[in-house]
Amino acid sequence: MVNSTASRFVVSLAVTLLVFGTLLADSSFAQSGGKLRRAKTAVHDKPAPESKPNRKKLPSREERHKNESDQHDSRDDRDDKRNSRRNRNRGRQHDAGFRFFLNSAPSRAYLPTRVVACSLDAPAPLIVHQAPPQTVYETVVIEPVESPIVVSDSHEIGNDWFDFETSKFWAVVGSDFDGITAGGLGLLLQAPGSFGLDSSVMMLRESGVDYRDHLWLGDVNLVYEVLSRGDIRGRVGLGVNWLSDSWGAESGLNLTAGVDMRLTHRLTLSAEGDFGNLGDADFLHGRVNLARRFESCELMLGVDHYNFGGAEVNSVYTGVQLRF
Repeated sequence: MVNSTASRFVVSLAVTLLVFGTLLADSSFAQSGGKLRRAKTAVHDKPAPESKPNRKKLPSREERHKNESDQHDSRDDRDDKRNSRRNRNRGRQHDAGFRFFLNSAPSRAYLPTRVVACSLDAPAPLIVHQAPPQTVYETVVIEPVESPIVVSDSHEIGNDWFDFETSKFWAVVGSDFDGITAGGLGLLLQAPGSFGLDSSVMMLRESGVDYRDHLWLGDVNLVYEVLSRGDIRGRVGLGVNWLSDSWGAESGLNLTAGVDMRLTHRLTLSAEGDFGNLGDADFLHGRVNLARRFESCELMLGVDHYNFGGAEVNSVYTGVQLRF
């Protein structure tokens, strides 16, 4: 395993140094007139113009209204029964007759008579006992709630990040050490083993003794991951690329392919290629970079090669990359 890792690292370093040496040894771009001007002339095909806790369950409004209605109905029923009982008792008292009894003394002595009124049908007095109000206690059952299982999405450097971090965002700056500076941004949104979206934009700027020139270059591609095996991931796609400068704008179709290979747990070698057209000129772009992973990002060092219908522009770049 160590020998294979070392061999991968040596091969990637040799490729990087070879492209870098070719870039520095190339002297064909030192001619007067500017490399970007020749690229623009080839593309436009014309000469140069001038991102709760648990609570007790309380009854709802409908339940409270129903309970109050039931209590009110039961209270009305009790009052109706009590009133009917009183009316019935009063009727009995009104209909009860009075009988008179004459008590006379013995014949020898005269005593005054007394009339005693006695009601034979008088009902017993009605005693109403009112029960004291009873306190109703509501029983609330609190069911235990299991604590949810929290899955942490923080992937430490010790985990196998290369398998699940398939999308990335990068930013680079570069130069060809001969008057051209470059800078750009890129985004790859890739689902593992499925479709994704790849987009980038670059700005190339050239400064000479008596001139300045620049152009914008970008592409948007629909990609599909065709290779996901161990430490290698590969993708292919189809899209459009475009170029914009002071002379105008051109666009064309683009075929793209890319591969990422993990050399060690922290080193990754990536390569990407684009082939298409811009206006009337063929367009070719190649990129190779070596990335060193830290806790949350990667530092990159690589080379870019552009060919606009025969006009070549090379640059060495460095940048940062975030995988997610």
